[in-house]
Amino acid sequence: MSQTLEVKVLEASKRLLGEEHPATLRSMNHLANTYWNQGQWSDAEELEVKVFEARKRLLGEDHPNTLLSMSNLAYVFEHQARYSEAAALRQAVQEIKDKTIPTLQISSSPPPLPLKPPLLLMIEKMKLSSLDPVLEDVD
Repeated sequence: MSQTLEVKVLEASKRLLGEEHPATLRSMNHLANTYWNQGQWSDAEELEVKVFEARKRLLGEDHPNTLLSMSNLAYVFEHQARYSEAAALRQAVQEIKDKTIPTLQISSSPPPLPLKPPLLLMIEKMKLSSLDPVLEDVD
């Protein structure tokens, strides 16, 4: 049932938006995931390759969606016992992540907290300004 609906959504998306529209590529990815769950690895591979190649061309190799597609394709290869191809893809993903995602600088002390949250400061200011007429009478 789910697969039939996803195929129809994908066909409509291709027809209305085009083969390489982000929504069409997402639909392809969803259908590939359904194929995974059903053990239809060659069908999943066909779609994952298309999504990966399109995203690589359109978004670049180091875009998060391209990296996701590479990981998905590696997953499919692993389930097809194509371990060396899967390992090569996973290695490429890790190298790109290492290159593009800066390492976190861990500090021994946490960043300083604001003295008072902005909303609390605003409320206090409103309260104080409402006291202005009272304070004028005291003077």
